Amino acid sequence: MSLLHVIRVSCSYLNVLKHATPNCRLQGGMKAVLWADTLQVAVILIGILALIIQGCINLGGVGEAFRIANENRRIEFFNWNPDPTERHTTLTVIIGGTFTVLVIYAGNQQMIQRYLTVDTKRRAQIAVYANMPLTFIAQSLFCLTGVVLFAAYATCDPLTQEQIKNRDQMVTYMVMDILGHLKGMGGLFMASVFAAAMSTMSSGQNALAAVYLEDVAKPIYESVHKRPMPAKFAVGLSKAFAVFFGIATMALAFVIDQLGGEILTLALKIFGIIGGPLLGLFTLGILFPCANAWGAGAGLIASLAIEFWINLGFILNGLTTPTLPTRTDGCPNATFTSNATFTTMVSTTTTMVYETTQAVEPTEEPAIFYMYKISYMWFTVIALLVTFIVGLPVSWIAAKITGRYKTEDVDPCLVWPICDKICCCLPEMFRGCCRVPERKSTQNDNRGSYSKVYKMEMNPPIHRMEN
Repeated sequence: MSLLHVIRVSCSYLNVLKHATPNCRLQGGMKAVLWADTLQVAVILIGILALIIQGCINLGGVGEAFRIANENRRIEFFNWNPDPTERHTTLTVIIGGTFTVLVIYAGNQQMIQRYLTVDTKRRAQIAVYANMPLTFIAQSLFCLTGVVLFAAYATCDPLTQEQIKNRDQMVTYMVMDILGHLKGMGGLFMASVFAAAMSTMSSGQNALAAVYLEDVAKPIYESVHKRPMPAKFAVGLSKAFAVFFGIATMALAFVIDQLGGEILTLALKIFGIIGGPLLGLFTLGILFPCANAWGAGAGLIASLAIEFWINLGFILNGLTTPTLPTRTDGCPNATFTSNATFTTMVSTTTTMVYETTQAVEPTEEPAIFYMYKISYMWFTVIALLVTFIVGLPVSWIAAKITGRYKTEDVDPCLVWPICDKICCCLPEMFRGCCRVPERKSTQNDNRGSYSKVYKMEMNPPIHRMEN
C-alpha cells in the first residue's frame, strides 16, 4: 500500500495480483511455492543491488555513504547500554535479535514445512546451514540500502518536507528519484517488491492451509464421520483454505495501511507477541521432559497475556519511539511549517530567518509503567521466560495432583538433554525434570525418512485417492 502513495498504481492491479498468489498455490502445491520463492529471491536481490549501486554512484562511493551516516549518528556498532527500554543497542540486537530469528527457524510453520520437504534430517540440516551465509548477505544488503538511503537525503528529509507520508515510503521515493530517469529500472524495483510480497504470501498461505487441515479440519471430520478424511477431499479442502487465507491476507494489507506506523516494526512486534510464546512452548517441551499439557498450556496463555498487556499499555499511553533529528537545510527553496517554529530556508543565500512563536513552558510527563517502554526486540525473550516460569511449576503441580509424570512416554529423539548436564549441581528432584528416559527400540522406528508420513498426507498419490 505504501507504493500507491508514491507510484501511481491502480488498486485494480492489486486485485489481479491478489488472485495470482493463491492460484500458484492451488496449481503447484509446495513444489510451486519453493520454485517461485527461488526465482523471486533473485528478482529481489537484483532490484536491491540496482538501488545500492546507483545510490553509491550519486554519492561518490560506499565510503562516502558511511561517512555521512556516521557523522549524523546513524551508525552505532558498540552501544553496550543494558537498558531494555532503549530501542536498539548492541545487546538488544544480539540477544533479542537472536531469539527473534530463532522464532522463524524453530517455531514457524513455513520453515517447518521446508524442513519436511527433504528426505532426511541430515539434508534438512545442510539446507539450514547453507541458508545462514545467504541470509547474512541478504541482511547486509538491506542494511546497506538503509545507509545509502539516509546518506542520499541527509540534508533534505522527504518526510519533513511532506513529500511522503511515512517512513515506509522512503525506499520507493528514492527509486523514483534516482532511478526514475532510467527506463525499466522503476519497473525492476516494483517487480522486486511484489516478488517479496508474493513470496511471503504463498509460503504463509501454504503453511496456514496445512495447519488448519491437519489440526482443525481432520479432527472435526473424524469425530463427526467416525472415519479418516478421504485423500481427495483433503486435497480440495486444502486448496479452499489456501484461497480463503489469500483473500484474508490482501484484506489485512488494507487494514494495516490504515493503522499507520512502520511496517517492519509492526511485523517484528507480531513475531514477538505470537512467535515468542510458540517458541517458549516448543522449547519447554524440548528441554524439560517433565513438562505436561497443563504446564505447556498455562505457560502459553500466560506469555500471550503478558505480551498483549505490554503492547496494549504502549498503545493506550500513546507512547512513541524517539527519533534522531533530521535536516532540511539542503533542500532547494524549501519552506515548511512546524507547530512551534516557522522557518524559511532559501538555498540561494546563506541567510536564514527564524520566526518563533511564544515558547510554551514544558509540562511534566506522567509516569509510565516501565514494562510499557521495553523495546520490541525483547518481546520474544520475555515470552520465553514467562513460559518457563509458569509452565514448569504448573506441570509439577499437575503431576502431583494426578500422580502421572509420564516421562517414560517421551521420545528421546524429541528432547535435548542439555539441562540434565549443565544442572548437575542441583538436587535430584530438579534434575529429574530434565532427565531423558532410555529409548525403547521398536520395529517401526525409522529415523531416516522422518518426512515420509508428512509427504504422504500432504501429497497423496493420485491412484490411491478414494472415490
